Amino acid sequence: MAYFLCFRWLGIGAKKQPMDLWNYQEIIFNLRPKLLVEFGTSNGGSTRFLADLMKTIHGTERLDYRVLSVDVEHSKVHESLWEMPHVELLQAPSQSRRTQNRIRELREKYPGPMWLILDGLHDRISVLLELQMSVPLLVEGDYLIVEDSNLDGYPEAVQQGWGPCAYDAIVEFAAMNRHILKRDIEREFKFGFTQSVVGFWNIKGRPMGSTDALEVFNLLSDEENPWLNA
Repeated sequence: MAYFLCFRWLGIGAKKQPMDLWNYQEIIFNLRPKLLVEFGTSNGGSTRFLADLMKTIHGTERLDYRVLSVDVEHSKVHESLWEMPHVELLQAPSQSRRTQNRIRELREKYPGPMWLILDGLHDRISVLLELQMSVPLLVEGDYLIVEDSNLDGYPEAVQQGWGPCAYDAIVEFAAMNRHILKRDIEREFKFGFTQSVVGFWNIKGRPMGSTDALEVFNLLSDEENPWLNA
């Protein structure tokens, strides 16, 4: 997967598969989210891509939308991102209560659809904790991407032997939460290859405007999340 490191958006490294980015822009254009949340900033190439896309969709003069990118450190983030008024860089664990609270605040400030992509750590436990924290904040009509689920866990995986990864996490979580998640198979297979195997999901469940959190069934307890009160 090292060849992904050579891809750039406006000169900034973007650790994404180009066909996935094309797919994402089609989804985002149709959804027109007011809040876009990314777990895993890294250099900021994909953050800049998503921010530029949101600016194109919503217009250069309007600021009634927000891009939130979360990572445990932002020392490598390209300087241009710090200057974009509709981009917020949150330095925090993606599974933490601090991240959850900030997303909840932004949902209230920017009502409308939300697009969420999980691209932080890729091991099973980390992704399960991200799902456990974030999915209750979603409402019907929102969209969820779980990236790098192509590492291991099924015969065609690109890094056999990597170990339990995002693939295992989303399969297990979705099996327990079929009342919330609807797999978007058409999007997943549209371009023939994706880093987000079993990773494209429409959200169903509670309607837009509801104040009740989705009832999520978790494989992990709150005690197993070291970042719950971070």
